[in-house]
Amino acid sequence: MEEKFGKWLIEKEHKAIGTVYSYTNAIKKISEHYSQFQGKRIYIFDIEDETKIEPLIELYDFNGKHSDFGNKGHRTYINALKTYLRFLKRNDIEQDVTFRTTKNIKIKSKRIYSNSEIQEKISVSARKLSDTDLEKLCLKDYSKITFNINFPLFLKVPDHFTYAEKSIAVKDEGGMNRWTWKYEIKRNGYSYAISTQWYPRNDEFVQRWLRKFQ
Repeated sequence: MEEKFGKWLIEKEHKAIGTVYSYTNAIKKISEHYSQFQGKRIYIFDIEDETKIEPLIELYDFNGKHSDFGNKGHRTYINALKTYLRFLKRNDIEQDVTFRTTKNIKIKSKRIYSNSEIQEKISVSARKLSDTDLEKLCLKDYSKITFNINFPLFLKVPDHFTYAEKSIAVKDEGGMNRWTWKYEIKRNGYSYAISTQWYPRNDEFVQRWLRKFQ
């Protein structure tokens, strides 16, 4: 899987050779480090089940048991692990599309969800999340891995924000609205606005995430 990961980094993520080397080396180092605590050899590139990578990310990310190790190289180690998870998720989608194509099943061009459906469905399900998991979805990196989006899924502001302040908060530096308060979530003195930036490439990621709540 190491070779496929490196090829994917170059072809799909457009990473430089130096970055590919850094990421593959970082994953090997994490493999060695994690193996010491497990008492047996574990090689992360042998793991193709994404559900087994997610707990590792929690261990090596912020507040994790091994966060100091994950933060090495200006967080190169943890970022490499997160990228490998994204690779596994995209690989699953590509394999599924290939399978359906070889079976001569027509792949519909119509989207699975509309943008408003995504916003509503995710907001409903997100209300069932723990405080910790909801906070993760306010992080850009975690949102990228989970939904393949380029912005944090949720924008978080204090409840005392006025209507005008909320209206400004959802805009990016160019003045474009990137989140909406239409499906606002309120919790622990904060309000959460959901991203409006959804494209066909995100639909499969959304569908997979929503299945967890079925």
